[in-house]
Parts: sequence; C-alpha cells; structure tokens
Amino acid sequence: MSISNLAKKTAFLLALTSASRPSDLHRISIRSMTATKDGYVLQIQKPKEHNISIAHGGKKSSKKSIAIGFYKEEPAICPASVFSTLLNRTSEWRLRAEGEDKPFLSLVPPHNAVSVDTISRWIKSILTMANPTAKAKDPRAISANLAQESGADISSIVTFGNCSSNEVYQKFYQRGIRRMLEKNNFPVRILDQARQK
Repeated sequence: MSISNLAKKTAFLLALTSASRPSDLHRISIRSMTATKDGYVLQIQKPKEHNISIAHGGKKSSKKSIAIGFYKEEPAICPASVFSTLLNRTSEWRLRAEGEDKPFLSLVPPHNAVSVDTISRWIKSILTMANPTAKAKDPRAISANLAQESGADISSIVTFGNCSSNEVYQKFYQRGIRRMLEKNNFPVRILDQARQK
C-alpha cells in the first residue's frame, strides 16, 4: 500500500475507533505514546475540550488520551497495526520534519506535519467511497451508533466520545445519525439491494 493510502486508512481507523475529531488526530503526540499489551495509548495535546473549558473559565487538563487497540480478527483493519506500520514507514521522514512528534506527515519533502484540513480530507476520501455526501466529522456519530448497537451503555458512550453530557450526545450525535440515515435513504437502499439478491 502506498504511504498516501496508508495515511488515509490510519486517519480513518483512528477517527472511527476512538471517536476522535480530525483536530484531535492532528494534535497527537507520538513522543508521549505508551505501548500496552492491547495496543497504544496516545496523548492529544490541547484538545478542543481544553479550549472550550478555558473559554468558560475552567481549568481542564491540556491533554487527553485515546487508546487504539489490536483487532486480531481482521489484521487489515487493525488500528494499532496500521498505526504502527505508518510510523515505521515514515520514521526517516520524521527525523527531518518540523513536526517530528506527529504521526501524520506531508507526503512531499520536507514532510512536515499535515494540517487539520488535510486529515479531514483524508477521512472524507475514505467515507465518500461508501457515501458521496459524507463529512469528515461523521466517524464520531458512526462510532457512537455502533457502540450503542453493540450494547454499550449510554454513560460509557458519552465518556468515550468525550461528550459533556448525555443531553449533548442525544442532541448532536443521535440527531446526526438520524440525519445521515434520512439523507441517504438507507432503508430504501437496503431493501433495493436485498431484492436484487
């Protein structure tokens, strides 16, 4: 796989499995990465929640952690393996780049850290293969929906998605899922596809 496709795949898998925003992925520091038996714990420097808290007079930590685990059932979509492969394949670039502690680097020399917009475009390029109207923020709603369908309780999903409350989750993410389904008319598509089989 090309490094370009590997970077896109990694960004998408991290966004989906950690319910992270593109801005979170941009702020990952690999210097503070910790390997565990289950995968990696990554530190996000100054996440969006930090800035919101500061704006409202709070003193929230300037870091948050995300965990990416191994998925042995399907190695091709294992977030921890894909992430490790990206770091290995770009390790020489990182020695010369200004953003050497960032996982996502530009494909052109001097291979500096990419912008939030670039990470957003990468995620969107994967999503639009299945849905031409997808947005880079959709993986957060998809993550929450899949976690809920798997039987996870709402309080865990709220914590996982770093939502400030259950009300925020219901208002934004549940509404986002409904809008995606309505906009793309999934029930009709599913029935049309099933009828063709």
